[in-house]
This record gives sequence, C-alpha cells and structure tokens, in this order.
Amino acid sequence: MKNNEELKKRIDETGSATWLQDHKAAILAAFECQKTGNCCRADGYVYANAEEIEQMAQFLDIDTQHFMEKYVKKKNGWMLLSDLTHRPTCFLTKDNLCGIHSCRPKQCQTYPDWPEIWDKKEHFYSEVLLCKGLQRAIRSVFQ
Repeated sequence: MKNNEELKKRIDETGSATWLQDHKAAILAAFECQKTGNCCRADGYVYANAEEIEQMAQFLDIDTQHFMEKYVKKKNGWMLLSDLTHRPTCFLTKDNLCGIHSCRPKQCQTYPDWPEIWDKKEHFYSEVLLCKGLQRAIRSVFQ
C-alpha cells in the first residue's frame, strides 16, 4: 500500500466496523507518532481536568491561576485548552512538537485510541488521512 487511495480501498474492502475492532490492537501496537502536528491542528477540542492543569502549570513554572488565565477557557463547566477559536494549535511548537508533551492531558496521551475514531470505518479513514502514524501502522500491519 503505497498511497492513501490504496489505504482507502483496503478499508472499504473490509465491509464493516468489526474489521476495525479485529485489527485495532495490532494497528495501535504498530502506531508511532510521526510528529507532523496534524492531530494538534485538526478540528476538535482539548479538555483538561484540574490535576492535569496543575501539572502543566508546574511544568511551565507558573502558578495555576496564571495558567488558567492564560491558557484555559471554561465552556459548559469544562476546562478547555483548545478549540477552533481558542488557541487552535494548543501547545504545538513551530517544530510540530508538543510544548508540554511530558505532562499533556490524558486525551492527548491516548490518541489515536479514541472510541469515535474506531466506531465507523468512515471516521477511521478520515483520521487515517490526517495521521501519518496511522498510515504507517496500517501499512506495517498489512504488508
């Protein structure tokens, strides 16, 4: 599988979301971040809990209140680090690295193992187009 069209064909040939579940563990085991920053630039939301915010503040050597004022927007009771209008690239550096990688929120740590990515092959394929790490993992699993 040399290009994304071949990947799409392979995914389309599967016929069901059960194929994804059957191969999810192998794909995730082969997954390695390629540091493109695409996941950080994608449409979506990054949330953090109080403990994560405290850890990020400590990492950045600022107090929690200053971190909250500078980086957090409260939305419907949630603490939002990033969305399309609020810090849309979150802590992404110019080198496509996470500026808080060692203490990033669990949401970021668990990518791409999110239920909404794996629930339908259309969702999975959209994520595959975005993520070079997933592309490489699939190629590795199915070579």
